[in-house]
Amino acid sequence: MKKKTLLLLVVLSFGFTNTKSNCELKNGKYKVIYNSNYSEYSQFDFVIKNENFITKGNKHKIKWISKNQFRLITKNQKKDSLTDISKKLNSLGTPFYEIISSKKDTINFVYMHTAHITINEGKFIKIK
Repeated sequence: MKKKTLLLLVVLSFGFTNTKSNCELKNGKYKVIYNSNYSEYSQFDFVIKNENFITKGNKHKIKWISKNQFRLITKNQKKDSLTDISKKLNSLGTPFYEIISSKKDTINFVYMHTAHITINEGKFIKIK
């Protein structure tokens, strides 16, 4: 019984590790689709070109924090234009994306301020 349990844990552990190790944002066009808990967020498209994350009219530099976590760095971001809520959230630290898993052209992510404060979650789906 102990051998079966140990084998099961090793297989599950390898499966999760293998899934995460294949996560990467390759150059191309993506669509963001939020999970049902975050349906109030608007879907949008973005382009990855080298280390740039480009949305309608905005270009952000991707800064990798770890193998599966990254931040979007915006040059010359105007703090005056942020809402009061955005200003308070920014005081907690710079938000970051964590890639949870990927399969073919679908990347599951969580967007967070800290490890305990989730902003939203969903999928990046490569469309080109």
